[in-house]
Amino acid sequence: MSILRRRARLADDKGFTLIEATISISIVGLISVVLANVFSVVVHSIPKTNERIDNAKTLQGLVTWLPQDVDSTPGPNFDESPGASTGCSDNSGVNLLRMEWTETTISSGIPTRFIASYRHVLSDGHYRIKRVTCSGTGAGPFSNTITRAVSSPLPPLPAGWAQGQAPLAVSIVRSGAEVSLVTFTVTNLDGQITKVEAAPKNPSESLPTTSGLPVPTTAAPPPSTAAPTTTSTTIAAGPTTTTLVPPPP
Repeated sequence: MSILRRRARLADDKGFTLIEATISISIVGLISVVLANVFSVVVHSIPKTNERIDNAKTLQGLVTWLPQDVDSTPGPNFDESPGASTGCSDNSGVNLLRMEWTETTISSGIPTRFIASYRHVLSDGHYRIKRVTCSGTGAGPFSNTITRAVSSPLPPLPAGWAQGQAPLAVSIVRSGAEVSLVTFTVTNLDGQITKVEAAPKNPSESLPTTSGLPVPTTAAPPPSTAAPTTTSTTIAAGPTTTTLVPPPP
């Protein structure tokens, strides 16, 4: 009996048949194809994620600084000519928009010029928008210059580029001498177009002046001519009563 049982066990341990092996190999192949496709999608999505991050940086830099500069600058002091100088010690790149305003501090009492110039600059092998700022009194150029990048890498300006053309266009909407809207239209390296708009929020440019208007006054009430009324209280054993007594003639 032991020999028969051993033979039966050996017959049961034959392994995979040809059909079973074929099915197993097919299943493993399908799983490998699916995993390879998933890996390919992940690898190809990484550059797109980086591009979205770069686009966000472009927006973040311009949105942070442009509205403040536009809001500080009076209408005649916007200069979008490509050859304009910064007025600071850093004059690299091509001018996109130069703004200038004057402020007088309480401590010094001296009018101080402030300059903010947005420029297309080649730096470290990449073109970027950079914000060049400085301040001082007199004619300048001023040496206390601060330069910071406000965009991700951008394409170079083509030959013959003029203001208002891609990949970097700055448009200004003017109403008379005043500026009502400034728009940066930026084409990124991936071909996507990003727009950043800024409008001045100076109340004096949108609200009417109050000088010369009459000051409202409140008239005092006329004095009362009625005779005063006297109140007399009589306390009795019962409840308290109040009797109105007319004044003497």
